[in-house]
Amino acid sequence: MHFVREACCVYLRKPSTVHLDWQCLLALYRGLDVLALCLVWLFVPGTERQIATMEEMNYVFGVSTRQHVEYQVKEVGPWCIDHYIRRRRGVDLEPLYRWARGRESAGGDATAD
Repeated sequence: MHFVREACCVYLRKPSTVHLDWQCLLALYRGLDVLALCLVWLFVPGTERQIATMEEMNYVFGVSTRQHVEYQVKEVGPWCIDHYIRRRRGVDLEPLYRWARGRESAGGDATAD
């Protein structure tokens, strides 16, 4: 990871020594934005519905990162492709979180207390 950070610092701080024009810098920023989008999609749990209590928030952020990433890659990714690209509207997404009061969010396998 140090290598990536140092390479970005060299390109961004001293463009005159590396001879990058504005199009190359724009492409670099675009690539970093796409990388950031992918990392946020993988690692940040979504709260698409309004969470009413601190217990619910604790439950959402209490799910392990590994379980969340596996869910995003194995369930949400294929569902997005089927739903938005292939236009298969009948495919339902299995939620990651199951709420005790019957409310559900896109997300887990356990029941909140």
